[in-house]
Amino acid sequence: MEQMSGIIAARFSAYLNQDQHWCNICQYAVQVLMEKWISLTVMGILAGSLGYGKEYILFLLVFMPLRSCCGGFHMKTYGGCLACSCLLVGSVLVTSRMMPVESNVWMTGIRGVIPLIFMNRMVPVLHSNRPMKQKEIDRCRKKARTLSVILTAAMILFGACNKIRTVILLSETIWVVFIFMILGEADYRRAVRKQAKER
Repeated sequence: MEQMSGIIAARFSAYLNQDQHWCNICQYAVQVLMEKWISLTVMGILAGSLGYGKEYILFLLVFMPLRSCCGGFHMKTYGGCLACSCLLVGSVLVTSRMMPVESNVWMTGIRGVIPLIFMNRMVPVLHSNRPMKQKEIDRCRKKARTLSVILTAAMILFGACNKIRTVILLSETIWVVFIFMILGEADYRRAVRKQAKER
């Protein structure tokens, strides 16, 4: 993946007559886009073939905006990330259908709102390799608050319509992001302590 993105970036940079620094930035952007596209395509094919197409789209509509502003744990390799993503998405989609329809829709919604409270206190989870400016942090916090209001309203609306499966899926997706935030925070603190010892 890195080699392919490097070739694409080098040719694109040569065509635009750009320097090596621009080429490196372009390579990173191309690599990220390629990895995201492959991951989403693979998971989409798996979800669609198993009859979870609509649930997969709803999962992405919630997971991707939350994840982008909240941050959290990242696997060290792309292969590990892809495997973890497929396992994660599959688990959320399957369990959302396995839950009994007799479940209390309002209790399920409350279980989804509770992590949003803690997430807004934690956001964004920092990464040792990507320092953030205060302006970026403030933007992430504002986005997280907006998403929290939208998701809470969505769960109330679907709850009023007794769409228990949808409320379960929303709640589980929020919990997944929250768990990744906890793991990411632990990983960040571990990295900070390691850097402090090496000084």
